[in-house]
Amino acid sequence: MTLGERIIELRVKNHLSQEQFGELLGTTRQSVSKWERDMTLPEIGKIVRMAELFSVTTDYILRENIDTFASSDIFRCRVLRGAGEEIVLTEKFALCYYENVTPHRIGCRLYTGSRTYKICIAAVEYCFDTDRTNACGVYENNETWSFGDQTALSTCLGLPFTEKQTTGLRVTEMFVSSHDRAEMPKVSEVGIASAIRSWRMGAVFINSSGMCSLHLCTAQTEYIFQIRPGYADVYIGASWNLPFELGLFAGEQYFRIRDCMERKDYCSFHADFSSRPKEIKIPVEYAVLGQCITTPQGLMWCVKRYDDDEIVLEGCSGDEYRYGRNTDFSEKYTSA
Repeated sequence: MTLGERIIELRVKNHLSQEQFGELLGTTRQSVSKWERDMTLPEIGKIVRMAELFSVTTDYILRENIDTFASSDIFRCRVLRGAGEEIVLTEKFALCYYENVTPHRIGCRLYTGSRTYKICIAAVEYCFDTDRTNACGVYENNETWSFGDQTALSTCLGLPFTEKQTTGLRVTEMFVSSHDRAEMPKVSEVGIASAIRSWRMGAVFINSSGMCSLHLCTAQTEYIFQIRPGYADVYIGASWNLPFELGLFAGEQYFRIRDCMERKDYCSFHADFSSRPKEIKIPVEYAVLGQCITTPQGLMWCVKRYDDDEIVLEGCSGDEYRYGRNTDFSEKYTSA
């Protein structure tokens, strides 16, 4: 993590704008912006002041690869957004959602690799003008797959993700989370809502046996990139999903490419990058244990069964949504 990224992390974690951050340090918004973009370095006095204000050490701010967690299982995440795109960037993954106006299409590209070098392994795009979904990708054994018209998309496979792609985007979320299995709370210790919230924060990745899938959860958002090429089944989504004591409430899905061969009535396509997480009063009066409930405000997936280490919710069409204290997250920190 660069010095600029450390400064962004401190500022965003403390809910400060660049101007507010600058005022606390006796400098300008423009100076803070340059620090965060690694264009200039703050004076040592400013770094000492940051450490004092936000109760961290100067080493934490200055040195790379130092973290507040002793565990090696770390989930780092930044979410960046612009007028027509959103990028979710972690140590191992980059998910790039976008919407183009002419021609009108929405899409997503999945990049995997090390912290410093990621390449595109899959791309999906839906075109409103032709009402067609196209996709292409490559499995971990270098077997390629595609469906629809993949000509325009295939050229992106193997291309690297670069920080230039984040130019002009604003950080909407940034955090570092420990995923030491021994430290994950049990249901009896924190309750169902807190357990779901902490257990699901991370990334689970599958790219073999006829499926390319990444399920990535931040503190407030759930991202899905799932393709089963053999079935031409696509599910790309970004949602504000809210845990509560009886399950999980789907408040709003602001990006969706759902092309389901088996259930055409499930197919729908939309994007709204102006969407923000809202203060939603979850309609708990509708909750019924073991059922998936449609309420006037959104879907509610209720607890079907649980113990200290696993919570199972009743999903759509009889699916079960499982959240486990010992989930094998693929996102583990390395110093690459």
